[in-house]
Amino acid sequence: MFAKFAVLSLAILPSVLSSPIEMEARACTGPTINAATIALIKEFEGFVKSPAPDPIGLPTVGYGHLCQTKGCSEVPYEFPLSEAEATKLLMADAKVCPSARSYPSCA
Repeated sequence: MFAKFAVLSLAILPSVLSSPIEMEARACTGPTINAATIALIKEFEGFVKSPAPDPIGLPTVGYGHLCQTKGCSEVPYEFPLSEAEATKLLMADAKVCPSARSYPSCA
C-alpha cells in the first residue's frame, strides 16, 4: 500500500512544486473558446457602442467589457464602437483569437 502511495506521490510531485511563475503562466491560458461560446456571450451581454452603466450600474462597453478607467480609456478604439471593434475587444478580454475562418477580423 505504501509503495503505491509513494509512486503516486512522486508522479504528482513536479506539478505540486511548480514555481509560481509556471503556475501563473498556466492559469492565464484558460480553455479554448469556440465561436458558439462567443455568440452566446454576445447574445447574453448585448452590444453597447459607448460606455454606459449595465443593469447593476457598472460602466461597460462592447459586449460586456467592464471599464477599468474613467471613460473606458483603456479601450484601444474610439467611441462609438463598431460591432467588429466590440468583437475584437471581447476576444482580447477572453484572451483568445479563434481561427481566421471563424473571425477574420481578429488577427
